[in-house]
Amino acid sequence: MKVKLLMVGLVTGILACGVACNSRSDHFDLTTRVRQARMHLSNFVDVPCPVAQQWVINDVDHALNLTILSADPIAFASSGANGDMVRSWVKFRIVETWHDRPFGVPGKAPPSIVPPELLPLARNEFAIWDCGGMVTIRGVRVVQHGRHHDFRLGNRYLLFILPEAQVAQIAGWKEGVFLIDGGTLRPIDAYAAMTGLDREIEQRFGNQVQKLRAYLGEHP
Repeated sequence: MKVKLLMVGLVTGILACGVACNSRSDHFDLTTRVRQARMHLSNFVDVPCPVAQQWVINDVDHALNLTILSADPIAFASSGANGDMVRSWVKFRIVETWHDRPFGVPGKAPPSIVPPELLPLARNEFAIWDCGGMVTIRGVRVVQHGRHHDFRLGNRYLLFILPEAQVAQIAGWKEGVFLIDGGTLRPIDAYAAMTGLDREIEQRFGNQVQKLRAYLGEHP
C-alpha cells in the first residue's frame, strides 16, 4: 500500500478540543491541586477532565473535510508533569491515506508536549492524546478521569482526523474511529455503532473497506 506523507495535528478552536481543554483555572490546574494535597499531607489527587467540544461528523460527505487514513498503534505514553492536565498518548504509524486534507506546515517539528518516549516521529507517524490517565507529580499520584479511546497493539484502525502537524485530533470522538477487521469496518464500541456516521457507513457501504475506499477515491 502506498503511504502518503501526512502531517497531522492539533486544530484550535471549535474544530478541535475547544478553549476548555486549555483551561488553567484552579478547578483543573493540577499544580494547584498537588500543592493543596501536599499541604494536607495527602499523596493522591482525583480530578475530572475539562469538558471538550467535539467536531461532530454528520455524514460521510461531511467527513470529506477530514483526513481519513488507516494506521497501527505502535506505542503508548502518559504526560502531565507540566501541571495542566494528564494526557494519555498513542503513537500511530500510517498504513494508507484514504483521503487527504493537509493544511499544516510540511516539515513542522512536533510540539514539545509530545512525551519524549514517543519521539522521534517519523514522516509516516503521528501521535494523538486524550485527557485522562495517571501521573505522579512531586510525589502525589494524580488521576484524571476522561473519555479514553481503547486502542490496542496489533489492531488496525480507520481514523477520521483533523490535520495540521504531527499531533492529531480525532474528529467526532468514537464515531471517528473504526476497527479494520480484514475487509470489514467495525464500530469501536456500541456507542459508536449508534452514531449517524457509523449507521450511514453500514447502510451505504455495508461496512466494506473496499466500497468506502472507492467512494473516497472518487471524491478527493
